[in-house]
Amino acid sequence: MRYTSSAYEFSAIESDLLPEIAELAREDRLVLGERVEMFEKQFADYVGKTYAVGVGSGADALHITLVALGIDERHEVILPANICIAVLEAVVRTGAQPRFADICEDTLTLDPEHVRSSIGDRTKAFLAVHAYGLPADLDDLAALAEETGVLMIEACGQAMGARFRGWPVGGSGFVSCFSLNPTKIGGGLSEGGILCTDSREAAERARRLRDHGRETIGSPAQEVGFSSRMSAINAACVGRKLEHLDGWRNGMTG
Repeated sequence: MRYTSSAYEFSAIESDLLPEIAELAREDRLVLGERVEMFEKQFADYVGKTYAVGVGSGADALHITLVALGIDERHEVILPANICIAVLEAVVRTGAQPRFADICEDTLTLDPEHVRSSIGDRTKAFLAVHAYGLPADLDDLAALAEETGVLMIEACGQAMGARFRGWPVGGSGFVSCFSLNPTKIGGGLSEGGILCTDSREAAERARRLRDHGRETIGSPAQEVGFSSRMSAINAACVGRKLEHLDGWRNGMTG
């Protein structure tokens, strides 16, 4: 049998996770709810942010983030030239104009100086993508964001558990976005994503957007949103894995 990293991770949490899944199923608590809220708090604490919002996929985390920040056809968003289609799609779906910047040869992540030279009057944000688990230069990129007022969004889809100067990636951006796809380190049992921020306004709007623009099921919609609710089973799975993540990372790098 092919033994993948996902299978290894599952074997470490199986005895704790399976009874919890059964309980969630028996009690019909399978979408959002208390288990997702518990995981959101756990994940925000791990990254070092105040709020976290669980959504249906990593691509949705990026798209909902951009919409929550008011990015639309009036704006440009800078992103690395070597990028997966999901990241580019998140920008295009808002109507914003993507502007590609060059990368650093040693990390394959955004070159801060090329980002600087790419910023124009319409630039609203840039995506600091941590490619292949390699963190972007968050010191220089965060300083650039503070200097220019352009929002830095960390795209951490391939980098859960990676660290920059000893701190988990995801703690430096105005918003950070993660994929919980089963193929990713620390991934869930199905598609999922999560975004983290210190902005209460951004978090509250993202919560509405993930569920058709409404505060809770049954309440009136305040705007047009999406169907991107997090599975409680996925929250349980990734929450269990998060307890082991640093140990797994240290085992691989130690």
